[in-house]
Amino acid sequence: MAVAFLLLATAILAIWLPWSPDRHRVPAPWVVLAGAAVLAATLSGLIEAAGLLAIAALWALCAGAVHLRQRGARYAAALGALTLALAFTVHAVPGVHAWVVADQIRLSPDSAPMTLRLNFDKGVAGLLLLALWCRHRPAGYLARSLLLGLGVGLATAVPVVGGVWASGFIGFATKLPAVAPAWMFANVFLTCVMEEALFRGLLQERLALALGPRPSARWLPIAIASLLFGLAHAGGGPALVLAAGLAGVGYGLAYRHGGIEAAIVAHFTLNAVHFFGFTYPYAAR
Repeated sequence: MAVAFLLLATAILAIWLPWSPDRHRVPAPWVVLAGAAVLAATLSGLIEAAGLLAIAALWALCAGAVHLRQRGARYAAALGALTLALAFTVHAVPGVHAWVVADQIRLSPDSAPMTLRLNFDKGVAGLLLLALWCRHRPAGYLARSLLLGLGVGLATAVPVVGGVWASGFIGFATKLPAVAPAWMFANVFLTCVMEEALFRGLLQERLALALGPRPSARWLPIAIASLLFGLAHAGGGPALVLAAGLAGVGYGLAYRHGGIEAAIVAHFTLNAVHFFGFTYPYAAR
């Protein structure tokens, strides 16, 4: 199972490798690695036949939303891809299983128990959205985008994590648990990539394009994407909805000024502040 996830993460990173269909007569590196990841996941039992069909359908819909000639067909493909990607995100697609790395562990004495799962469905959906829909920064701008994302993530953590701490939902608990490497891997490649590709790379970007040069195009796409991002966390209660919505504003600003790369780094940075500095996922009741 580990091989499948490592190949998936490598495929995500390979998206930034230079490749042009006009200059290279072989598939893009991320395509080859994605195929290898899906094959490894199938052989290890993470994916069954229904899951393979769903992944193929999402791949086709994402590609169609970009490359189909008729506008109506592109919109239909985009809607289908969005719906299927959301199904992957909430683990509603049959035939794709998670790898449970740690079950019901407490990261600190006063934290609630947590289960760490590596979800291949969310990871592969994030890969496809990121590769086929999102704009990527040229290699020369990557360092600036990553530093911008780090700064925005730290700045956003002050009101978001600070506010949640003030509410009593979490408490101070600095730690370096044994599961930290697995958590960081899962958070970057299986959570942040997917959520930022969906809410910033797709929703915020498309809303901005639809609004065009209107003055509202500077703030309305961020506001709508942040609201939807907050509502997507409704399972955690009103406090989490508010915190996620506020965090989404920070991620949206990172995206506007530094691209998808900055948004992913900002998202992970805030989550890391919570994970390493406070009770995670929240304080025990």
